Amino acid sequence: MKKTTTQKELKKDYIEVDVIHEDSNEKENFRLFPDGSLIKPLRTETVANLSDYELLVYLDKTSEKQHLTTRDNHIYQVAYKEAQKRNLLLNISNKEAMQF
Repeated sequence: MKKTTTQKELKKDYIEVDVIHEDSNEKENFRLFPDGSLIKPLRTETVANLSDYELLVYLDKTSEKQHLTTRDNHIYQVAYKEAQKRNLLLNISNKEAMQF
C-alpha cells in the first residue's frame, strides 16, 4: 500500500519574513520558525536553467572542489554533463591537447 502526502501534511512550519535594509532599500527573504530561529533559505537552481556563460562559470567553480567529497564530485558531474549536452566543451584527446 502506498502512502500519499496530502496538502495538510505539507503545511509550512515557518513564517516568510521580508527584511528591507534602510540604507540600500535591498530586500532579503528569511524564514521565522516557531522556536524563534531566523534563517535565510537556500536558493536552488537547476543547471538546465543556467545560461551558457553561467554554466561554464559554475562548472569552473565546481571543478576546483570536485575532489573534496563525493557530493562535490556529483555536483561537478551534473554540471559537466549539462555542458557536454550543450556542446560547450572541447572534445579533444590528451595527445591533441599536447600539440598546442
